[in-house]
Amino acid sequence: MPQQRHSPVPPGRPSVPAARSRAVPWWLGVAVVVLVTAAAAWLWGLRRAPTAAAGGRVESAAPPSAVVEAQEAVFARYAGSATCRACHAPEHAAWAASHHGLAERVVQDDLERPAFDPPRTFTHGSQTTAVAWNGGAPTVTAPGLGNRREPLQVTRVIGHDPLRQFLAAFPGGRWQALEAAWDPRTNTWFNVYGSEDRQPGEWGHWSGRGMTWNSMCGPCHNTRYRKNYEVATDTFRTAMAEPAVGCEACHGPMQDHVHWQRAYGPFRAGGGVLGPLPAGDRRREPRLPPGRADWGRSVRVRAVPR
Repeated sequence: MPQQRHSPVPPGRPSVPAARSRAVPWWLGVAVVVLVTAAAAWLWGLRRAPTAAAGGRVESAAPPSAVVEAQEAVFARYAGSATCRACHAPEHAAWAASHHGLAERVVQDDLERPAFDPPRTFTHGSQTTAVAWNGGAPTVTAPGLGNRREPLQVTRVIGHDPLRQFLAAFPGGRWQALEAAWDPRTNTWFNVYGSEDRQPGEWGHWSGRGMTWNSMCGPCHNTRYRKNYEVATDTFRTAMAEPAVGCEACHGPMQDHVHWQRAYGPFRAGGGVLGPLPAGDRRREPRLPPGRADWGRSVRVRAVPR
């Protein structure tokens, strides 16, 4: 049998096999990816599809239940703005007199009495509202539930400047925000809805659900607010870590920080772990005690001399 002749391979070039394997077409790889993705989506749909229960009833898969951390555990991480005063006296004083510090509070004689004493009446639309200071407490008389006019005692205030609104307690744990507001700059009363003349029974009237403080005002005027609405009884058990917009509303819960400062910080009794600060150096990284590294995480101490 005659032998097959091969062409000589030039020096420096690799030899070429007699039979080459063809490259896989690009479209075949794309098709495989599409098929795998479609199969995965189909299997996922089967897992979430409604299932037929006994009797032919169709039941959807139960959604995962929401986990809400216990209120006591959440509030325990908050120290309150008053604890900031010892180390941050100038900042605390500025906050206490600010719109945040006065965003919501109980009635204070020196702040609220000028709005109610002497008594006065003002007209808005087809209605009138009367305000007075009776027995050491402010009262507002306006058409309310069932269009009845009866004096309501005011015990809480929201806002400070340029206007203040007042809250009246209602059944079911509700607080209603009166539409009668006071301007402390001009010492005048006005209706926040102008000439709309909202009537009792309307959703937007001060006695309606549109003016329920628990669901409309409270979350923005308080720190770490919990509405705690009970659907079955249509009632509220509202609570908050601190009334008004406190320091921790922006800085986050600081109880661990306060504990650390009281135990190891520069102002603890008997001297601090930081030692004397060099001239001009007002910020030092705290040295953490053994075994308590978690307390000092992401904490920088500003040492302010008393």
